Amino acid sequence: GCQPCKMSPLKIDVVALLIERALNDSSIRVRRSAVHLLGCQPPDKRAVSALGTILQSDQDAKLRSNTKWALEQHDVMRNT
Repeated sequence: GCQPCKMSPLKIDVVALLIERALNDSSIRVRRSAVHLLGCQPPDKRAVSALGTILQSDQDAKLRSNTKWALEQHDVMRNT
């Protein structure tokens, strides 16, 4: 899942897959992990949008914390 660590680009759209899991998986543990992994990906407007949706609509404290962290990572990456 860590694209910067790979010698060649991944052949799947990791961000799209993680967004789908973060928004729709029935397991809160999977959703929390997907959100964290979105924070580890290169900046992507789709991820920021999905994370914003999660932050506004989900009440799970740990998921919200992971989402805030992931959004901070995208802000840091975008500004460096």
